[in-house]
Amino acid sequence: MKRNVEQFILKTIDKNKSILSLFSLGYYYAQIFKWLNELESNGYIEKRDGIEMITDNGKKRLMDLELTSTINILPLEEFKTDRKDIDEIYLP
Repeated sequence: MKRNVEQFILKTIDKNKSILSLFSLGYYYAQIFKWLNELESNGYIEKRDGIEMITDNGKKRLMDLELTSTINILPLEEFKTDRKDIDEIYLP
């Protein structure tokens, strides 16, 4: 699992105690549950009464991830455009 995905899921569970927001972002159900199983097997989260809770190890891991990395969302290379000069822009 990528570090930014791990950080995002741990933050989501820490804030919301729920993973419903992951489904609304367009991730596949199978992929989300694969990530959750991986985090649970590493001891970062646990399920109590059907609710995902972050453990002390998970909080430590989240702090480590926040210190060492930042989440940057950049457009894909295929959607980047060259900067245009003000004279090249036509507004009707």
